[in-house]
Amino acid sequence: MSKEKFMVDLDGNIKSEAEVAKIKVKKREENLTERFERLHHTYDGGPKPKHYDDKSIVDQEKWRSMNGLEKKTPVMRPKPFKNDDPTTYPSQQKKRIGTWEIMMELAKNPKSKDDRIQAKEIRQTIYKHWNNPKDRKNLGEDELKLIGKHPSQRKPLEVKPIVIPAVTAPIVKPVVPEIPIEERIKSYVENKKQQQIENLENRYGRGGLMTALKDLI
Repeated sequence: MSKEKFMVDLDGNIKSEAEVAKIKVKKREENLTERFERLHHTYDGGPKPKHYDDKSIVDQEKWRSMNGLEKKTPVMRPKPFKNDDPTTYPSQQKKRIGTWEIMMELAKNPKSKDDRIQAKEIRQTIYKHWNNPKDRKNLGEDELKLIGKHPSQRKPLEVKPIVIPAVTAPIVKPVVPEIPIEERIKSYVENKKQQQIENLENRYGRGGLMTALKDLI
């Protein structure tokens, strides 16, 4: 019969190896840095993270499945720098700045449903700052590109030249004055008379009897 072995646990208590083996390792959800390193290794062939084989660290997808909830990591953008506010100094915001940079990288190229949800939250946070005229000037180029507000993404306004059609002068027909009916009748009668006289002269000549007939016609 083998002799049972004993050992001291982390709390200083003497326990058998069998008892220690039964103690469950306390698990926790991976943080954003660990998540980024894991995804970079899995999808982009990046270096293997130190925590990759640590059984006590559970990735976000499994953690949410294990706990039956949708746990959201609060999206907090670094505060804009102000000379009179020490809390805005980069040295005081190292963790927040580092976290935001990692979240931005994930938002640019989401690889899973959870990444897409988180990317949406990041865009909403940026939009919130964009809608505030005072905060808008503090947004970086990557942030503007993520929400489609970077100058390079704006479609230039197309100005179409105004074509003025050539003006053709209207053709003006000369106005023929309307001749009164009395004048037209008088002219017709006179023309008829002259025609009769011309016919008689051609027939009988211009002298003698024709001189008297002209006054009668």
